[in-house]
Parts: sequence; structure tokens; C-alpha cells
Amino acid sequence: MVDKSVILDVPTDIEVPEAATLKRIHWCDGHWAELLKALRERGLEDQISGSAEELNAKFIAGDLDPCWEACNMLNMGALEIFGPERVIDENAGCPVCAFANIIQHAADIMHGKYGSLN
Repeated sequence: MVDKSVILDVPTDIEVPEAATLKRIHWCDGHWAELLKALRERGLEDQISGSAEELNAKFIAGDLDPCWEACNMLNMGALEIFGPERVIDENAGCPVCAFANIIQHAADIMHGKYGSLN
């Protein structure tokens, strides 16, 4: 089986002011591998881009990519539910880790709503 791992990185030639800190979504290796495995198990491997260049070419042609769509769906859902601070700062940028910690998130909301009984 040919490894068609997809690694999409921020370009290295972007100038960032020294004082600025770059915060971004960054899937942990385990959850990224789990997403790729799940898509492959469903027979979508041939539709997954093998590089950023291939993905960009698909976009230019008006085509879609199941991995990109699934990734975006989870990214947007996590940011909407948890907010960027919880996803990026508390879960190292991994939206799936944020979902894995949803019970803690719900408990924090209830604590904020009802306060401490102690």
C-alpha cells in the first residue's frame, strides 16, 4: 500500500513580525492519522490529495477533497463550540482533542452558570 499521507504546512517564506506570536490549528499526529485511516476505510483514499500542491490544483479546477472537507468540518465545529482559546491554547491546536475534552468544557460552562456550591 502506498502511503499517501497528507502534510499541509504553513509556508516558511511568510514574514512575521518578531513581536507577533503565531497561533494556529494544528492537529495532533494521532488524530490526523485517525482521520486519514477512517477516510481510507471508506474507500476515499484515491480522492485524497497527496500534497499541498495537488490540493491547490484541485481547488483551482473546482474539485473538492474529502480529507480537506472533513478537516474543515471539524476545525470549524471546534472553533464554534469551544472558541479559539480552548482549541489552540488548551488543546495544542487540535480540534479533535478539544472534542475529546468536551465533558470538561460542559462542566466549566455549568460552573460558570451555577457557580461553586462550596
